Amino acid sequence: MTASGVGIPTERMAEVFPFHVAVGTDLHIVQTGPIIQRLVPEIIAGGSLTDHFVIRRPSGVSLFSDICARTDGLFILEARRRVLLLRGQMVRLSESIAMFLGSPWVTSMSELENLGLSLHEFAIHDPIADLLVLLQAKDRVLADAQHLAEELRASRRIPHDG
Repeated sequence: MTASGVGIPTERMAEVFPFHVAVGTDLHIVQTGPIIQRLVPEIIAGGSLTDHFVIRRPSGVSLFSDICARTDGLFILEARRRVLLLRGQMVRLSESIAMFLGSPWVTSMSELENLGLSLHEFAIHDPIADLLVLLQAKDRVLADAQHLAEELRASRRIPHDG
């Protein structure tokens, strides 16, 4: 999907913001990123944002003017037809276009896999990939520490002849 008023070529937007959604003043979708199209296949240009997503945060946002008044805050969009939360911000690009720039809100590699996503589908600048790798490493270290603690406890229970 493309929009003449967005200004950045669609292929570049897809690369740097693969989860973007641009809307017009009537909240009809004028452009989406390729990953959003895959995750929400029923989304089409001209369809209403609110047909596909619930704006969970900030609350009470139902008009273009509401979005524009809150561009300095966090936006959370929840897909209506699947388990998908998007976390990001809205940016007003012109008098008639606002764009959601964000990514899926996930906290584990298994959540990412459940969405059918991989780390390489996120933009290079998106910190979520780094966060997920760190969380996975933390989980491995904790599991290893628990395993070693269990082995230590077991070894203390075994009487040694000596």
